[in-house]
Amino acid sequence: MRRVFFIFLTAVASLVASAQSAFYNAVNSAAWSGGKYKGFIEAGALKGVGSHNMDMIDILTTHGALIGDSFFVGAGLGATILLTDNEFDTSSDRYNDVTTKAVMIPLYADMRYTFGSYDATIRPFVDLKLGASLLVSNDYVAVGDRYIDSDRAMAYISPTFGVRFSTSAGIGINLGVTYNLISQRLYYYDYYDYYYHDYYDGAILHAIGARLQIEW
Repeated sequence: MRRVFFIFLTAVASLVASAQSAFYNAVNSAAWSGGKYKGFIEAGALKGVGSHNMDMIDILTTHGALIGDSFFVGAGLGATILLTDNEFDTSSDRYNDVTTKAVMIPLYADMRYTFGSYDATIRPFVDLKLGASLLVSNDYVAVGDRYIDSDRAMAYISPTFGVRFSTSAGIGINLGVTYNLISQRLYYYDYYDYYYHDYYDGAILHAIGARLQIEW
């Protein structure tokens, strides 16, 4: 299953790179009338909240076009380290392959609006990432007394609200408050009729934290 995900990820990354290259050329053509390429590198740390939660450390890269002075649209991918609680008995054969650390790969479209004058030193912004995330490092990851698996992609939504600081070198530094929402089935075992049975809940996993972004 991991091999399938890595093959899928490689194919998607190749498509994203090709799309970004085509997008860059389009942005700098007359058709975009003044739009220009812009890229971001982002790092964040988020704390899980709710009855079933996971902490996250993520590194992302986003590329696209700045249209006018304020509106950005693009696409990106990254790596997110998951750190979770485990209430399973991992000494049991049933749970010995459940881990509390894993890596997922988010793939997303990104839209951003920066308020204020383009020449201003400090400008507030709002950013929204929408896409899917793939669990690639482990087949089963504990989330309290439940677990998620790598058989299906997870919905990924990540809005950020923050402030952009411009520099004399033309590089922007952004600092914001981020909320990550991941939707996936939460599996669990229950003892019924003298046997353990596999069940699942529909679940939305929440995390809130801070994200630092460097743009050029």
